[in-house]
Amino acid sequence: MTRRNRGSFLPPENWHYWWNYNKDRFLKLKVRLYARDSVHSESAEFFFGRRTQSPAPDTKRPDRAFLKAHVIPQLLRGLEDTAAAVRYRAAVALGKVGTASEMPALIKTLRDKDVRVREGALLGLALMKVMEARPLFLALLEDGKEGKTILGGRNTNDDFRGVAAMGLGLIEKDPDGLSRMALFRHSRLTHGDHHIPMVATIALGLLQGNAQEVHVIVKHLRGLAGEKNRTDEWVRAQAVLAIGRILHRNVFEADPATLNFLTRILDRDRAANMRRCAAIALGYLTRGRGDAKPDAVKVLRRKLVKGKDRLTRSFAAIALGQAGGAAAHQALCEGLLREKSQLKAFCGLGLGILCANLADRKLGDAPLRVKGIQYLRAAFRRARNPDVKGGLAVSLGIARDSTSGPLIFKAMKASRETQFIGDCAVSLGLVGHTNAMEFLRNLLDTTAGRPRLKEHAAIGLGLMGLRNAVPPLLASLKTARNHHALVAVTQALGFVGDKSAVPPLMALLDARKHPTHIRAYASWALGTIGDPRTLPALTPIRSNHNYLASCGTFNHLLSLVDM
Repeated sequence: MTRRNRGSFLPPENWHYWWNYNKDRFLKLKVRLYARDSVHSESAEFFFGRRTQSPAPDTKRPDRAFLKAHVIPQLLRGLEDTAAAVRYRAAVALGKVGTASEMPALIKTLRDKDVRVREGALLGLALMKVMEARPLFLALLEDGKEGKTILGGRNTNDDFRGVAAMGLGLIEKDPDGLSRMALFRHSRLTHGDHHIPMVATIALGLLQGNAQEVHVIVKHLRGLAGEKNRTDEWVRAQAVLAIGRILHRNVFEADPATLNFLTRILDRDRAANMRRCAAIALGYLTRGRGDAKPDAVKVLRRKLVKGKDRLTRSFAAIALGQAGGAAAHQALCEGLLREKSQLKAFCGLGLGILCANLADRKLGDAPLRVKGIQYLRAAFRRARNPDVKGGLAVSLGIARDSTSGPLIFKAMKASRETQFIGDCAVSLGLVGHTNAMEFLRNLLDTTAGRPRLKEHAAIGLGLMGLRNAVPPLLASLKTARNHHALVAVTQALGFVGDKSAVPPLMALLDARKHPTHIRAYASWALGTIGDPRTLPALTPIRSNHNYLASCGTFNHLLSLVDM
């Protein structure tokens, strides 16, 4: 679970839990730092990392020539490091920055004596998203002699097979249907536990195809979701979610029968995870068309108000924000006034998404947007719980309400709550309140015992387009003494670093001068900075994920990237 700064665990109903899975598509840090392209946060093109036009060139962004000359050779050497932790992180980093030409090095690393290094190499191959890796994934998923040979005579396990299944989905292209058929077969397995069927089902939702191919996959997923007595409940739930994901992924409208299927599940199914996934799927399929899908919005509104499960209600609030329209807007505004605690924060997040979508559609001064922001500001002023107030600050940030900057900054400076200050730092970056730059710079220098706050300050500065946050972060990387501090600082470097961060990070890879943990996290940061994608590779499966209908294999897959 997600940790609080003071060491306790966040419950899954907390809005921070949802935010940690979904933040990348709202922060869009690499877009802000480099691309400045035209893709909107809630569009299919942006959400899945596809760009509709070439971004303006940026000489500070590591390009392929720079990576080939400087970063990739260092990561290849990292695969030979004496420390397994360095080899593992170098393998994953190579997957982020490499192409098919780096595949042989990772395939060789699949025979490493350390199981975690082998997992890192396989994940690196999955992150490359190249067709050349598909035969390897198919062999490992099938768990036969060929897969054992690939691993140097070692047996596969569920974690390896899960990464292989997800690798098939991340490649996206399936011209001959081999990936589809393999994933169909493994999604229907009934022997053993539900790990492999679940990951195979999730992977199906990522595939690309024409209308007929997608129709076949949706039909298969509906079959899985409807098999109450044969299929595991969590596999059924992920099948429901995958229906929304693949239709949205391929920019196809859901037919009335599919919409009715999902609304019935949300309205009537007894299993909480089925209802939660149905709410998320309807958010995909009504996106920006809430007024044209009144029946789906009606059920989402009813579940937000009267649902018995708190997480279903929370996911319904997010789905209403994605759906948009007058009815969804009214439901979220009323929810802000009526609800308490975490559900109030989720209503704010949903309303922030709705307002951002109106701005993206060049309706920035539309009455719904103005009214929604007024409700968000009023709720932020009234909130006394710092956790909820932080969620409302982020909601204003998602809505991109620049006029709220002074209000958020004032509350931030008056608070002593570390998490709330961090939430405000991110929000101020999202709204572009540059008057807070100096305050955020000071946080980078004065939060030695609060690494997550340092990370949030760096994100805020990065959102404002400031790149000189790198030197204090590099200094913190050298002095970090525990895992959580290293993770926070490395992630912050990955968020805001550019070419200027590469030479000092490369210097940290010297085994004669720096210990294992510094070399390992420096490798990780190089991979994150050098990743050419607009969004991290796993964003399509992290965003809108029902994290309570998950499994050890899938969580392990996400943790390999999360550190």
